[in-house]
Amino acid sequence: MKRLRWLIYIFFLPVTVVLLFLTYSVVFEYRPASEEESIVIIRNGKMIDANKPLEITTFNIGYGGLDAGQDFFMDGGVSSRSLSKIQTETNLEEIIKFLIAKKSDVYFLQEVDHMADRSFEINEMEVITGLIPGYNANFAYNYKVTWVPVPLLTPMGSVYSGLMTLSRGDFEKSIRYQLPGNEPFPKRVFRHETLCG
Repeated sequence: MKRLRWLIYIFFLPVTVVLLFLTYSVVFEYRPASEEESIVIIRNGKMIDANKPLEITTFNIGYGGLDAGQDFFMDGGVSSRSLSKIQTETNLEEIIKFLIAKKSDVYFLQEVDHMADRSFEINEMEVITGLIPGYNANFAYNYKVTWVPVPLLTPMGSVYSGLMTLSRGDFEKSIRYQLPGNEPFPKRVFRHETLCG
């Protein structure tokens, strides 16, 4: 009888933990409005000359963790986090050097982590705006998940990440639009970055 009881505990405890985790994730799932004001606007730039061509650069910075040495699980590898905090900082420095060298009037940046385990909780928005002077900046979340459980052996963990725009010109208004997505449950609970624009 004791053995049967232990077998029941061994089976039901993991199932209960998984069900509680899924319930928590669904209850606290990030559900952005169809139109949402940008959460941060930093004003440092000036007016852009309307008579000159506008140079725009778009760049997915891969949260500062997807350098050539990364073995990313969605590309057939095994990990989801940057190799180390030092490597993430080094990658961010190189990204910022690239952006400065481009001298674009506007930058559209994706996968900028605000606070995430995968990038060692570096506030990348703060780092970028601190090292690229003379630009107005805005930031809006498009990926907020308390815990991403994949890959199982080295989970991504907590992710608060978003879209960032840097512009030499001032922002009158900044709105993030939610585009319709088709991710099935439960994948949609843990992946919002593909559903936004």
